[in-house]
Amino acid sequence: MKQSELFVEVLNILEEGAIEDAHEEARILFEDLLGIERSRIGILDDEVPQDAARRVIDAANERLSGRPIQYITGRTYFMGFSFVCREGTLIPRQDTEHLCEQALTAVEQMKNPSVLDLCAGSGCVGLSIAKMIEHARVTLFEKYDGPLSLMKENADRLGLSDKVHIVKGDVFDMDTGELDGPFDVVVSNPPYVKTGDIDGLMDEVRNYEPRAALDGGADGYDFFRQIVKISKYLLAPGGRLLFEVGAGQSDKVVRLLEKGGFGEISSFKDYGGWARVVSGRLDT
Repeated sequence: MKQSELFVEVLNILEEGAIEDAHEEARILFEDLLGIERSRIGILDDEVPQDAARRVIDAANERLSGRPIQYITGRTYFMGFSFVCREGTLIPRQDTEHLCEQALTAVEQMKNPSVLDLCAGSGCVGLSIAKMIEHARVTLFEKYDGPLSLMKENADRLGLSDKVHIVKGDVFDMDTGELDGPFDVVVSNPPYVKTGDIDGLMDEVRNYEPRAALDGGADGYDFFRQIVKISKYLLAPGGRLLFEVGAGQSDKVVRLLEKGGFGEISSFKDYGGWARVVSGRLDT
């Protein structure tokens, strides 16, 4: 089968299955499963081996079940880097790049910055910072074995295994002595969905992504409260704490930071106009 014929067949499967951005997802399948750069899709019309074509068609049909395309292909892109994705770990999202960008702004002017990524998941934020700021010392902290394994794999793929420090632990039962602090920056994209709202999420999120990475407690603020509380023991004087927050949560997180002894508090909007990142400086 020719590339052009295969692309049309895959696109038709996705469109008939009401996949929202069928054309983009067809390109992702070609790029990730066939190794064809998206800039070359539609330019060359080489023959695709039958087994490879079947693999892409099967993946398109699997997508109709609701399984996220990142889990099907086993990868996604974050801050321009390729990250491995697997069930059991939250998928890195473009919205979280805003958190990473603000963290980079905070550390890039520091001489030898130390950064702690709490609830690190796949490691996309902390590893991106380590990759982009060569002189940064980055520690990634995560509770669950699945994400920890994936994080280590991503660190190895990015050539960061010897540069970053990966620690298993629970922010609700933390021995701060096991971390090589204090830190200049603590960054976190914690679970922040209300427990009662999880069943109302999109099917591909609710049915496939780990509930533990979503569930922020009854009001959605359990992790924010705890991380603000422990950050005074993690941050160096004048250090900065940055959160990703959900839609409509920024005002309350600002108040939590104020009560926790933080000043110079700012919020930053995403491309949709929602306050997506909240940042504060620990008062000395």
